[in-house]
Amino acid sequence: MTGRPAIAVFVVLVLILIASVANVAIQVWQRAPAIAGDWEAVRGLIQASQPTSTPTRPAQATLTGVVSVKPGDPIGKHLSDQGNSHVPANTRVTTYNSVPPTSGPHWPTPTPWGSYVTSLADEQLVHNLEHGGIVISHNTTPDVVEKLGALRASYPRDRFGSVKIVVRPYDLIPRGQIALTAWTWLDVLETYDETRIRSFITAHMNQCCEDVP
Repeated sequence: MTGRPAIAVFVVLVLILIASVANVAIQVWQRAPAIAGDWEAVRGLIQASQPTSTPTRPAQATLTGVVSVKPGDPIGKHLSDQGNSHVPANTRVTTYNSVPPTSGPHWPTPTPWGSYVTSLADEQLVHNLEHGGIVISHNTTPDVVEKLGALRASYPRDRFGSVKIVVRPYDLIPRGQIALTAWTWLDVLETYDETRIRSFITAHMNQCCEDVP
């Protein structure tokens, strides 16, 4: 009889354990929809936090209104070369193919580089062009003349200690105009345009014909 009570106790314990497991299983089954809903919500949050497409770097801004000019670029109007013969000082030349001239017969001595308030002879300044210089001729207002002088002063001196630019008044062009000349090149501006002037200088300075001061 001693073994039977022990077996009975064991059976009772097993039944209690089975009942407990069954109770837990029922509770889990009852909560399954809520648990599933919670999981779907979590999965939705995970998916929402992920980027829908591969991020890209913002495109760099494109500079506008900036012209890249190199020495020798064809800026302005190209004119035929009228030669570089010398004529006696104070001789007037009437055969130039443009106003102001860009090549042709000229006096033996160029004018010193600089900004001038008085007129200079075309026949002398053509020699400056032959030395690779730029002549800025103007028939404009005092404020523009001041800007032209400041523009010239902004350029560094070359290996000869010179800034090969001459700025001079010139009444043979219409009022308000600025004429830029280099050897066989001409550009006429109706108004002051610093970018255009600097482009012309960059393109044509020291492109002809004598590597001298």
